[in-house]
Amino acid sequence: MTKFLIILGLGIVAALSGPVIGQTDNRLAATWQVQNYDLTVTMPSSDAERTISIKAILTVKNNSARPARSLTLRISPNATVDAASLNGSSLEFSTDSDKIGVSTLQRIAFRVPSTDPDGEVTLTMDYKLNVPENTGLHSLSPAGSQFLPLSFWYPTPNSWYFSRGADYAPFTIRIRTREGQTPVTAGREAGGAFEQKLKSQPFFAVGNWDKHEISGVSVFLPKGAGQEEQKFAAEAASFAVEARTYVAELLGQPPVTPLKIAAVRRGAGFGGGGLIFVDEAAFRRSQMDAITAMSIADAVAKMWIGENTVVMDDGFGVIREGLTRFIATRFIEKKFGVGAAEIERMRQRNAYSAVSKRDSPLNQVAPLDDYYFPAVANKGAMLWRLMVKKIGDADFFAAVKAAAGDGEITLSEMKAAFKEHAAFFDNMTGQITETNLLAGRPRPGSGETSAAIRNTGPIDVTVNVQATLANGQTLSTPTTIRAKS
Repeated sequence: MTKFLIILGLGIVAALSGPVIGQTDNRLAATWQVQNYDLTVTMPSSDAERTISIKAILTVKNNSARPARSLTLRISPNATVDAASLNGSSLEFSTDSDKIGVSTLQRIAFRVPSTDPDGEVTLTMDYKLNVPENTGLHSLSPAGSQFLPLSFWYPTPNSWYFSRGADYAPFTIRIRTREGQTPVTAGREAGGAFEQKLKSQPFFAVGNWDKHEISGVSVFLPKGAGQEEQKFAAEAASFAVEARTYVAELLGQPPVTPLKIAAVRRGAGFGGGGLIFVDEAAFRRSQMDAITAMSIADAVAKMWIGENTVVMDDGFGVIREGLTRFIATRFIEKKFGVGAAEIERMRQRNAYSAVSKRDSPLNQVAPLDDYYFPAVANKGAMLWRLMVKKIGDADFFAAVKAAAGDGEITLSEMKAAFKEHAAFFDNMTGQITETNLLAGRPRPGSGETSAAIRNTGPIDVTVNVQATLANGQTLSTPTTIRAKS
């Protein structure tokens, strides 16, 4: 009797059917969109001080179809505004709190002269930001300071919690520090200012670093770093360059911005505009770990998707987080082999599995939801992988480049690019995950072994059924299991 084991390839979903439930769109669109940030930061003059002074100049555009007469900015509740002006004239304002989920932001409201659609105004705000305690998002310390976007250290109309995307814009940052401290942020440095031309969110760090130029990458190592740290720095720099080359092969010419890597004690894993924060402890390891590798590859991919090209509208995280994670995982596979990539995909599946029973459709999940990142990044990466399996690498990345051709990309544009698979796309992004495949125990029969496979979900699913014969030979064939059968 021939004996074999049946294996279901759950990752190879190929067909589905069924209606997608529509939703009335009653969410607000952004009225103002930031065109440029110009920020001057003065760090404390002593270790005892817990306040930084900031001058913010924002150029904002009326992005609505009607004249705008009010402008509201959001910032950390620990900020105290000293003065504000609009186009050079003094401006009065009022403040209030903005409760968003478990977080609270400060809302600063201005009355402005009527501004026509597509009209721009320039607002200047002087304020102080108190840092009551150090966290992974903001910190003040002699050993190193940092302010990431989610600390809300700078004012902006649309916070990260906005369901259709936060503000991303070019920025210029000047950071005045004490002697012996080195500031770093994304972009090119000239004349004491960092200029980032990609559409990013402002952030910066200050530390006691030595700057090393390795393979065209600026690596900021702790002062006095030894040979072990420098060896790891060379490996990380080379890895970042290889990742940039790989993504360029998929998406075209690299964005014009320098690559940087900084060793930090807090905020490791964050990256933006070509600058990646890496845990200081990682530089003492003999080789690069998987988390650091994914952080670098993901940050490099975001230089194209999310920064050179703005990702907007409902479901933006599926592209900004999910597509970049999919591309980063592909690079891991090319660099370290299929086994390393499968381990990473297993982590992604496990992370999504933990929230899959309570998530929302991908085109509705918002940054306010505590399952936002596990859903959009991990399920999103799975979605793009399945789409590539359907249409192939060349057509997929050609569609991505075409959708991003105008400098913006949305989930609806991606759906239009894959119109032959619109039903699949709608179901994956517009409904919660309900696919559930059950495999029965193998039953020996007359010269064969069979197993029942049941699909209790709402969509047809195509899987690869693989049989392993007694002699070790494997046979594989695709089969479609109809919904509710």
